Amino acid sequence: MVLSDMNIRRLFFLFFFTATSWMFPRDFSIGPRIVTQKGKLTFQEFFLHTQLNRGRLSLLSTDFGYGTSKNTGLQLNIPVVLSAKVDDKKTAGLGNLLLIGQWHFYKRPTSLGIALFGIKFPTSTTSKEVIRRGKGAFGFIFDVGGIHSSDYWYMQLRATVLVTAKRKGISTGTDVSYVFSIGPKWQFYNSTFFSILVLNGLHQESNKENGITIANTSGDQLFLGPQVAWVKNDFIVGATAGFPVVQRMGDRVRTKWFVAGIVEIGF
Repeated sequence: MVLSDMNIRRLFFLFFFTATSWMFPRDFSIGPRIVTQKGKLTFQEFFLHTQLNRGRLSLLSTDFGYGTSKNTGLQLNIPVVLSAKVDDKKTAGLGNLLLIGQWHFYKRPTSLGIALFGIKFPTSTTSKEVIRRGKGAFGFIFDVGGIHSSDYWYMQLRATVLVTAKRKGISTGTDVSYVFSIGPKWQFYNSTFFSILVLNGLHQESNKENGITIANTSGDQLFLGPQVAWVKNDFIVGATAGFPVVQRMGDRVRTKWFVAGIVEIGF
C-alpha cells in the first residue's frame, strides 16, 4: 500500500492546525498564523516529522505572509517533502503549494473570529509509487474558528474542510478537520510563554472512482498532545507533538506520533 495523497493531506492538516496556532497581532499572540497588519511581512519555517506504522514522513514548509489590511492577510506556503517512506518505497520533492487568505470577521479585546479560504495547487514532484491518490488535483480549503485570549488563558476552537477536485475519474473524499486547544499563558520580560493542550481530529469521507466507492478509504482519527510557544515582539518560536487516541483507519497506513516546530519573524 502506498502513502496516498490523502495521507499527506491528513498529515498536512495536523501540520496546518499546529502551524495555525501562531499569529499576529500580538494582543492575541497565537492563533491563525497569517499576518493581518497592513503592509507587514512575515517569514516562517515549519518542520513536521511523522512516524508511521510502516514508515515515516518529514516535511518542511517555507511560508511568506503579507497583511493586506488590519483584518485581512495572505500567505503562500511552499512545502517540501524531505523524506517519505512506506515499506520499501521512498520519495522526496516539492509538495503542493498552498495560497491562503484570512479574514477577521469578529474582533474584541479578548476574542477573535476568523475565516480562511485556501487553494491547493497540484505542484507535487514526489513519486506516484509512494504518494499517489489525489496527485495532480486542485484542492480548496474552508476554515472558520474562534479564539479567546485573556491575560492568563488561551483557548481556540476551529474547523476546516478540504475539498479536492475530481481528476481522471477519481474523486477524493472530503476531509473535515477540527481542533480544540486550551492552556495558560505567562507574561515576563516583555514576552509571552504559552503551555497548551491540543486536541486534533479528522474525519475522512470515502474516495470514489467513476462514481463507485473505493473500499477502505474513509476513517476517523483523533490526536492529543502538548504545545509550547514563546512570543516576543515579531519573533515566535514553538513546538508541538501529537499522539493518537482514536484511529479508525482499516488497514491503511497509520500515524504513530508526530512532532513539529516553527520559527517566525515579522518585518
